[in-house]
Amino acid sequence: MQLIKAEATGGLQASEVARQATICRRSLEMRFRSVRGTTIWEEITTEKLSRATLLLTHSKESITTIAQQCGFSSIHRFYSLF
Repeated sequence: MQLIKAEATGGLQASEVARQATICRRSLEMRFRSVRGTTIWEEITTEKLSRATLLLTHSKESITTIAQQCGFSSIHRFYSLF
């Protein structure tokens, strides 16, 4: 969870989380879901959206800039997830 919180907006992917945990991705995904009730991707996305919410409420940056800063590949992707 610390890695996800620290690196979510930097393009972190489930495969990198698995590499850091020194476990195969499939095993980690299964364990993660059984413990957290979500997938690694969902957890990363939730963290990105939490940071975006914080920036949207406390920043004067544009929505497009905030979406980019939070690691979303496009403004359309950001809108669809937010």
